[in-house]
Amino acid sequence: MATAFCPAHITGFFKAELDKEDSKQLGSLGAGFSIQKGVKTTVSVREKTKHDISNFSIKVNGFESGDMRVSELVLSKFPIDKKFIDVTHEIDVPVGYGFGCSAAVALSLSIALNDALGCKLSKIQVAQIAHDVEIDCKTGLGDVLASYHGGFEIRVKPGAPGVGEVKKMNSMDKRDVIIICFNPISTKKFLKEKISSITLTSIVLAMTGVIVMVGNSLTPGELSGNLSAFTMPITFAVLIMIVRKYPTVDMVPAQFVAGISSCLIGLSFSPTIMISPHDIFLGFIAGFFQIGFGFIFITIGARTTPSAMVGIIMLSESVLGPIWAFLFVSEIPSLYGLIGGAIILFAVLLQFYTLLKKPKVTVSN
Repeated sequence: MATAFCPAHITGFFKAELDKEDSKQLGSLGAGFSIQKGVKTTVSVREKTKHDISNFSIKVNGFESGDMRVSELVLSKFPIDKKFIDVTHEIDVPVGYGFGCSAAVALSLSIALNDALGCKLSKIQVAQIAHDVEIDCKTGLGDVLASYHGGFEIRVKPGAPGVGEVKKMNSMDKRDVIIICFNPISTKKFLKEKISSITLTSIVLAMTGVIVMVGNSLTPGELSGNLSAFTMPITFAVLIMIVRKYPTVDMVPAQFVAGISSCLIGLSFSPTIMISPHDIFLGFIAGFFQIGFGFIFITIGARTTPSAMVGIIMLSESVLGPIWAFLFVSEIPSLYGLIGGAIILFAVLLQFYTLLKKPKVTVSN
């Protein structure tokens, strides 16, 4: 068992610095101070048994909470395979009122996990994990750096601990602070998703590939069909934005409702229903595996993956579709299809290259 405490932090003013690719260089300039109250995290570790559904249990002030993205992402950074981690956060400041609770949760949990698992990471490495989680979850920018140093501070260089820099304002006198909390404000309202130059290039390439693939097949006589086809990516983009905006809401049941609704709409447009057993089997395979599982995975993955990246990766379906048709039904793709598919595939690989290039912290026992 290990216990760690991180003080809450109050920011007086700040300026976001979001023009870097490396998350450890992202942060904010500004000033603020840490207080005696904060987050105390206790971690206990045992071997996972067959009765454990997951690898961890997270409680806040004695209760299980629905929104534990920060804690879950911190846990994913540590080697917890074949182990069960019991996490308890004791938060003695209001959540959502600008006290840097998410940073305190991430930093205290990282420290406690490092001690409980015996990972032997340095204090800087542990704090950088907490900072990266804050950036990924869009719950803060400079609170981890500020809480790591404590006291009154001026953040003169943005970034994670070890990268960012602060100037401490030492004061031996004890200060009392009176804080009045009105309405909570979500940090995500201030931290919008940023599209990097490489991601923007991938988007342009992918759109070019799609135009090359389908542009030659568009005809004025099929306007209604073309408009219906173009409606699908628009509605899909809306789905991804909803998932990103409300990551804690379980959208998987919505996929079930969508399937039933689509069935009823199709039924209303069909004057007669004549389905052979072979078509029922093919429909089951497509609906269960391709559409069913596919959209469930997309819904779950889109919670933590930027919308632009989800869209680019999804376009790989346009490339794989003609390949499956060629392999299983001997359908030969057109020259435009091959060229467009190659452009889309290059855009997807370019996006994955940025993920591989992104520096990561390796944690091991």
